[in-house]
Amino acid sequence: MMYRNIFVLFTLAITAACMGPAGQDGPAGPQGPQGEQGEPGADGIDGVDGAGVETPDAAIAAVYPLALAQGRTGHFRVLGYFTDFS
Repeated sequence: MMYRNIFVLFTLAITAACMGPAGQDGPAGPQGPQGEQGEPGADGIDGVDGAGVETPDAAIAAVYPLALAQGRTGHFRVLGYFTDFS
């Protein structure tokens, strides 16, 4: 049992010793083509700008990740049934 621990220790030490420094990043590749535009979204029920106020959880789950995906940062606040992203 003692030999197994020593073997694992030496194996890790040899692996670490054989690793070289990290390489540099390669050149950036060409930009791909722009994708097709998606279908228009469904209108909300009694909402403002198509946002349904009957199910605020769905609106919160849909709006916040989309804003983050577009590179926006800020604070996320829930005010009653309305969502404020600034």
